Amino acid sequence: MSLFSARGLLACALVLALPLARASGDVPESGAPLTLQEAVTRTLQSTPDLKACGYELRAQEGLIRQAGTALNPELAVDVEDVLGTGSRRGAHDAQTTLSLRQVFEGGALSRRIAAATAGRELLDAELSEKRLDASAAGISRLISLSAIRPSMYLSGSSTKS
Repeated sequence: MSLFSARGLLACALVLALPLARASGDVPESGAPLTLQEAVTRTLQSTPDLKACGYELRAQEGLIRQAGTALNPELAVDVEDVLGTGSRRGAHDAQTTLSLRQVFEGGALSRRIAAATAGRELLDAELSEKRLDASAAGISRLISLSAIRPSMYLSGSSTKS
């Protein structure tokens, strides 16, 4: 692709982006210039990946809470020699065993908590990366749109139309 056709495609994309941006709410309806902070805030609030990360973080918090709980004790009742034959007929010769079981994990509980906490820290890092990417995309859109209509997108600038 030649440089001329690439520039033409870019110009067409920018011209077509303005109506799409206006429809999506990126262009202020009040006529007031859009500030950089407003653009970044709107971008962060409307990015689906960031909303999904919020749900993932809540799920990870649940995993941390679950990792911190010990295994439940088990109560077991075993009945043997019921409904036998011959002299063991009926339930009066049945043998019943009642047992209580508890697993003592040693250091497994702290390792599970550490693993779940490490997962949370990884998600925090991914969320920070996605926030930075979304902010950069919002700033890039604002700069692109301000090239088309400077008075509409550059708050406090010296270019007024």
